[in-house]
Amino acid sequence: DRSISEPGIFKLATYLKEARNESPESFVLTSSGDMWQGSADSNLTYGKLVLDWMKEVNFEAMAIGNHEFDWTIDKIIENQKYMEDIPFLGCNILYKDSLNPVEWAKPFTTITRNGVHIGIIGAIGEGITSDITASYVKNIVFDDPTPYVKIYSQFLKENGADMILYLHHNSMAETYDGAENFDPSKILAEEFNDKDRVKAHLADLTTDGPVLRLTDVD
Repeated sequence: DRSISEPGIFKLATYLKEARNESPESFVLTSSGDMWQGSADSNLTYGKLVLDWMKEVNFEAMAIGNHEFDWTIDKIIENQKYMEDIPFLGCNILYKDSLNPVEWAKPFTTITRNGVHIGIIGAIGEGITSDITASYVKNIVFDDPTPYVKIYSQFLKENGADMILYLHHNSMAETYDGAENFDPSKILAEEFNDKDRVKAHLADLTTDGPVLRLTDVD
């Protein structure tokens, strides 16, 4: 019903498909998280309804938000497997005991548009586990994303990325509080104390398999 002001999932799908068709080589569709909450239909299906829609409109990637944890980590893992080619990103989600990155959240993914190689990095706000049922996140932490984003950005650029897209999920209070003075270029320009565990994980990326070469991506 076109008289209804609320866009709805079908109208959004039509809008996004038309936008992609108009300029497929310059269209990139991503999410910064909290995709599974907001409707009874999604709640009843544990996010599967929204996941099906994300597949239909071809999302490239999604950063994990705090509401993705509403039905436990097991459901995130299950939904990740269901999504197949749409990666869930969270470069700063670590196991509390070892401070190693969790295996069910990738730090980044890569795409190519019109010959431009794009690295997409995802992160969740530091410490916003307080917004999640404690027992669901008792074994993980959300670390400061800044050094991770800096190092992964350098890694991607050294291996062929022409640009970096950063998906950052944060609390609304933090987002509004910092929006006035936020300068995303500082993430890459400023000097930070690089963390050894980030460097160690980056070494794993280059030794456990072939080094990522974005120039090889079609």
